[in-house]
Amino acid sequence: MALIDRATVEAYEAIHQHPANRLLHALGTPVILGSLVTFPVAPWMSAALFVAGWGLQFIGHAIEGTPPQFTSRPIFLLVGPLLLVRRLTDWRATEGARMAVRR
Repeated sequence: MALIDRATVEAYEAIHQHPANRLLHALGTPVILGSLVTFPVAPWMSAALFVAGWGLQFIGHAIEGTPPQFTSRPIFLLVGPLLLVRRLTDWRATEGARMAVRR
């Protein structure tokens, strides 16, 4: 059984439809993850990044008009980063194919 099934991904995507919300999540998610990595080295900077990253996500949800669901569905804390990685790898593969065709 997969950790994150299709229904969970679809539920996550249903509350992340607005392009501005998607953009703010695409920016905020790496900032949050980066803050976790930098915490041992620079705790104050890490805290500022953590707050900024979550701020971007909350602004996105305000624009979308939907509340964040991670309190009722904690698995969404994993879905966001995993979808971002998937989209980036899909984009990179697509761009690589375009570059190969141009050559």
